[in-house]
Amino acid sequence: MFDASKSKLFGPIMEALRGFFSLSESATESDIHNALDGQKPLSEQLSDANNETKFFEISERFTALETSFSEMKTAGEAKDTLISEMQAEMESLKLAADDSIKAFETKKVEYENQIKVLAGQNATLKAGKSQEQDQGGDDHEAGKKRVNDQEVIALVDGPLKKMLQTSAN
Repeated sequence: MFDASKSKLFGPIMEALRGFFSLSESATESDIHNALDGQKPLSEQLSDANNETKFFEISERFTALETSFSEMKTAGEAKDTLISEMQAEMESLKLAADDSIKAFETKKVEYENQIKVLAGQNATLKAGKSQEQDQGGDDHEAGKKRVNDQEVIALVDGPLKKMLQTSAN
């Protein structure tokens, strides 16, 4: 049987237990016994402490993941809003383009009709155009039959006149 009075380690063990349980220096053997009562073995306490450490690490990682998820959710919502705005703008631009195409087609038809009207007026003017009457006389080149007592054939500027002038030189 254990005899505390003969044990060399009893005093240091009791002192270590007082410090471990944060008991005062005046704590008795009974106080230390009560503190030890209901305690799990040291191996179980170490396992529990290890599990608590793992739980704390998992808890920290979970908190970080929650923060990251929240940030991604906010970014996703911002992108969804931007996509909605861009879709609305794209629809607006599509409607504006459709209106421009309709206006272009309308103007094209108007111009084609105007071209037809002008072509008709042009044809009418050409068909109904009367022959120009020359006033004749000496004012017209062909009316000058004599210059310096020589018979002259008047030539209007053109290739024939240039050819004749080249051969006369």
